Formats: sequence, C-alpha cells, structure tokens
Amino acid sequence: MWTQDVGRHTASNYALLKIILEVNLRIFDSHQAKKMLFVLRDFSPESNKEHIMGMIRTDISNIWAEIHKPEKFKEKTADDFFDLEFAFLPHKIYAPT
Repeated sequence: MWTQDVGRHTASNYALLKIILEVNLRIFDSHQAKKMLFVLRDFSPESNKEHIMGMIRTDISNIWAEIHKPEKFKEKTADDFFDLEFAFLPHKIYAPT
C-alpha cells in the first residue's frame, strides 16, 4: 500500500480487505490468529509511523464492525483473529545508494 493512500478507502483497496476479512471467517473457522502484513511503500522520515499504524488499525476496526459475522463471532474483534504487522519501505530519494 502506498503510504499516501492510508485512510483513502478506494485507493488503499479497503474493499478488498473487507472481502478478505469476511472470507477468512467463513473458511478458517479457528481461533488461531493469522498474520496480516501491511507493507507501506514510499515512506518518508517526516511521516509518523505510529500515526499511520493507528489509522490502519482504526480502519480495520471499522471494516470489522461492518462485515457480516457468524453469531459465534459477534462479540469478537479483529485482534482476536489477526496479528497486524507493518513494514515501511522508504521512498527511493531516502534510500541509501
């Protein structure tokens, strides 16, 4: 995901993420958390990593609240099913040569 697209639901493919969350509940009926890795490209040193991670976590929570969940998962949160990890790739102007 481009760092600049975080928070933009269309540009950051949140619709696809919603489908992934829904399908995961139907296919993988287990309580073992899966790793979800967000790779953010063109990250600049001026950007705040904690703020960006917080925005993504909030968006995941909002998407989770919208999806259809089986009755047994109604009280569960996305954190019960997914371990979110983040990788930040610098823009090429900040990358060492």
